[in-house]
Amino acid sequence: MLVGCFRPPSVPDGISRLRLTARADLDPDAAAAAAALAAATAREGAERSPAAVGPLAGRP
Repeated sequence: MLVGCFRPPSVPDGISRLRLTARADLDPDAAAAAAALAAATAREGAERSPAAVGPLAGRP
């Protein structure tokens, strides 16, 4: 997994974004583990600051 960070001026002020990029050679178990970790991290962020997560807030 490659993680890229985007901060202003690439995104509006007050917002940061992460882009997760999966490699084509990831096996299904590694891809599933990475997806589960990303989802858990998004849920934790939403609990701490719902506005900071934006459109991901409330998604399973």
